[in-house]
Amino acid sequence: QDSCRFYGDASHTHVHPVAPGDTTAFYLGYPSLLNTAAAKKDAWVSFSMIETDGANKVPSSGIVTHFKWYGENPSGVHFFMYRLDQGNTYQVIGYAYAASTIVGAENILTAPTEIAVQEGDMIGWTWDGAPAFGFDDAGSSTGATLYRNENDSGGPTAIGETWSFDGGPTGRQYHVTATFVPSSAMTYPTTGRRYCSAGICNGHCGPVMGASTTTFAWGTFQGHYTLNWRPNPRLPGGDENCPSGISTVKCWTDPNTNILWAYGVGGDTCHSTCSLAGATSSDCK
Repeated sequence: QDSCRFYGDASHTHVHPVAPGDTTAFYLGYPSLLNTAAAKKDAWVSFSMIETDGANKVPSSGIVTHFKWYGENPSGVHFFMYRLDQGNTYQVIGYAYAASTIVGAENILTAPTEIAVQEGDMIGWTWDGAPAFGFDDAGSSTGATLYRNENDSGGPTAIGETWSFDGGPTGRQYHVTATFVPSSAMTYPTTGRRYCSAGICNGHCGPVMGASTTTFAWGTFQGHYTLNWRPNPRLPGGDENCPSGISTVKCWTDPNTNILWAYGVGGDTCHSTCSLAGATSSDCK
């Protein structure tokens, strides 16, 4: 029997197993971008950025052990794990520094000490000169990067320091990830709350959206539909045309899970999004 089930921050739009089926270590960010050159690079040098959308947020307590990025310039880069302080000000809770970057290849940096993190902590970085890695434009579908709105403005220098970001958010997918090891192995629930609209379920989720919660994504996992919506929907990392070719919806197959995701903006139910995509429930497995 199909049922609508809600999965929280451990959704596959958000974390990617380091190895298929692994429930002990995950990539935060966009691991599929680590073996390809970015479409663009920042023109500014030596300034700070933080990834505040869901893609790079820590989903639960645990540790961050490594950072990976695709090299675009031979420059160094300062990596930080940030925790929200207030407003657009964040506190440094972990730090790692790479003195240089190998251009045209995946770079791996082991944190000097394991960085203890909590749910909601975020990845940030400060360029040491020219940008060490680049980005792809994500439009409005995903990516929410804040930055210090001043060229050559530097960044924090010590754990415990706070830093404010007065620029953005801008929709970008940077070619960078962090390796996250949760305190407890992530498992996906076999039972859960049901979210069905107007009593119509049949395997399709239909949340009631408010004016401020009109963006969502859905897919299936282990035979059940998964849903990401409020308060901060975490949309898939891809941006491909759906079988229907209708531009108001997009589709993406996650290479790590083989899940087909269909998503749209504007408050439609998951059922109508699937219909617009030209995909059926059997396609989303």
